[in-house]
Amino acid sequence: MTIELQIKELLPIQSGNSSSGKEWKKREVIGQTGGQYSKDVCITMWGNVCDKFDAKAGDRVVFHVEVSSREYNERWYTEVKAWKFEAKDATNAAPAATIAPAPAPIEPYEQHGDFPGEPLPF
Repeated sequence: MTIELQIKELLPIQSGNSSSGKEWKKREVIGQTGGQYSKDVCITMWGNVCDKFDAKAGDRVVFHVEVSSREYNERWYTEVKAWKFEAKDATNAAPAATIAPAPAPIEPYEQHGDFPGEPLPF
């Protein structure tokens, strides 16, 4: 799944060690979807994806995300995790809408059977 956002806020990288001793780091980015009913979305990046992220506030970015929810103490928590991202600028912006060519005219169907209106043989 992808989501395009305009970066609103970059939260600092958080890091630590898990209970098994492995190092971890994450970064949360707040962005706006745009459009008439714009929504704020918090995207979480884990591990080396954090290091590669170099966008700044105001940039448009397309995030490839995975949405997951989990229950803890009878409450549900949802996270939008980015596993890949692409900068969206004027050079790779979506092309303007174009009008598709008209479809080819539909050929009349061939009559089956001896009588007009007889059902097709399938």
